[in-house]
Amino acid sequence: MSDHSMTLFWLRPGTADRFACENCLRDRTLSAQWTHDGITIVSAATYLPLAEQLQGPVFYGALRAWLGTQNPWLRTLPTAINHLLDHPRVLTTLAKCSRTTDPQQGAALTEAMLTGNYDPRLDAELLAYARHLPRKPTRVIISTPLLAHQGRLLAHGLQCPWYSLIGGEEHWVEQLGSGRAQRVWSLMRAESDTCAAFVRYQVALHPLIHQHMQPNAIIDATELPAHGSAQ
Repeated sequence: MSDHSMTLFWLRPGTADRFACENCLRDRTLSAQWTHDGITIVSAATYLPLAEQLQGPVFYGALRAWLGTQNPWLRTLPTAINHLLDHPRVLTTLAKCSRTTDPQQGAALTEAMLTGNYDPRLDAELLAYARHLPRKPTRVIISTPLLAHQGRLLAHGLQCPWYSLIGGEEHWVEQLGSGRAQRVWSLMRAESDTCAAFVRYQVALHPLIHQHMQPNAIIDATELPAHGSAQ
């Protein structure tokens, strides 16, 4: 096992252990691999609780974030109500309603997450959590460039480089409809312009990713420890 001083703050979509998600399975495998490599990992859930941390905090909770896309007034709900909407038990119950996710139903939220067009308290809550960890993160990683706005925000707030795992986004984006898909690809590319590198894990990237994202820096997941240490 190598000895790395890297502390990785990892923003990951959760499933509440209720439906299949190929990238979520990838993340769990990678988490074990990077921990074995000596990297300290702090995982933070988005949308739903992580399968391995069902009672852990959830940021950009699916119910609260989705409601905010339906009516701007719903972005100003009292803190007590927001805490209830973000409670892991509430979100786990919500996840029972579906065994998968529908891109059409999540289209508005997809764009909102890439533009920051939601309750600004959501960003503040994530940053406050990351800044008050016992060990300061030295790198940020997100599970998909669909969270590029949040990765950029975290890296700026923590003053450290950020990375994004990449692979499989075309399955979601291309089901949003041609007009919205083009906007989402453009937003992902624009928000990722400060990303230190895209990280690939055991997959060949789809031609659509090369076409729309135009990734210049792509590293294999096994290269992350050395790449981060060299920064």
